[in-house]
Formats: sequence, structure tokens, C-alpha cells
Amino acid sequence: MEFALLLLTILLSAACAGLVTHRLNVCKERISFMATKAEEIYCVAEKLEGILSDYFANNYSLIDEYLQGEIEVSAEVAEAVGQHFSRLKMLTGFYFPTLRSSLSRVTSAASSSYAALHAYHKASRDGKEQLAQILDTSVVDLKDAFEAMKTNILIVGEREQVGSKLALFKRQPKAVGASRVLTVAA
Repeated sequence: MEFALLLLTILLSAACAGLVTHRLNVCKERISFMATKAEEIYCVAEKLEGILSDYFANNYSLIDEYLQGEIEVSAEVAEAVGQHFSRLKMLTGFYFPTLRSSLSRVTSAASSSYAALHAYHKASRDGKEQLAQILDTSVVDLKDAFEAMKTNILIVGEREQVGSKLALFKRQPKAVGASRVLTVAA
């Protein structure tokens, strides 16, 4: 009888250990997957910000007031912007629905910046100064929207890791001053 209880205890311990190990591995894989997706959405947002920044930098200047006419959007730029926006929407919808408000802010800022750029190029020489200020404000709003989105991506990515049950075992980062060998008063 004692042998049977001993055998049962060993089997139950092995089953519990296997179950706990499996659960920890699943949580670890999920955290790794979500961290990869957070990094991917951050990189896509950063690439899109670079493309749009270059586009606006090349298409208006506060110094060159003689620039007029239609703006031409190259096929490569239009395709890249469309692909990156689609990828942002997909990643946001599938993995990070809490970022939808940040994405809509970026989308509206990009469309208002483009509309302001279009109005700037079509305006006569007399109205360009006011439109240049509006355009500059729109582009700054676009940059701010991208920065806010990237900050939110970092927050959500960190929350995915902290919200897990494995966060209990995660080491807390050291304070910046604690890692320095010599501290110098500024």
C-alpha cells in the first residue's frame, strides 16, 4: 500500500511539474511573440514617419516662396506609404487594439498635412505666408502624432511583459545612478 502511495505521489508530482513547465513555456512564447510584434509595429511606424518626413521636406520650404503648381507624388512614395499604413492598421487591429486612437491621430494628421501642402502649392504668392504657417503646424502635428504613437507602442509592449505571470520573476532594472562607479555632482 505504501509503495502504491509513493508511486502515485511520484506520478502526480511529475504531472504537476510537466504542466507547470508547459504553462511557463507557453507564457514565455507569448511574451516573445508579442515583443516581436511590438518591435515590428514600432519599426513600421518609424519607417513611415521617415518616408512622410522626407516627402514633406522635399515638397515645401519656408524660404522658397516661388514654388507653385501641382505636387507630384511618385509611385514609389505612394506605394510605400500605402503599404506601411496598411501594415500599421493590420498590426494594430490584430495585436494592439489599444493603439487605434494613436493610429487614427497619425492618419488624420497625415491627411491634414497633405491637404495643407496641396493648398500651399495652389495658393497665389500673397496667401502663401499664412498657408506656410498652417502647413508647418500640420507637419509638426504629424511629427507629434508619430512620437505619441511610438511612445504608446513602447508602453503597450512593456505592459504585455509586465502583465504576464512571469513578471513576478523578472528582475527590476537598476536605477541609473546605482550603476555608475563614480558619481559626479553636476
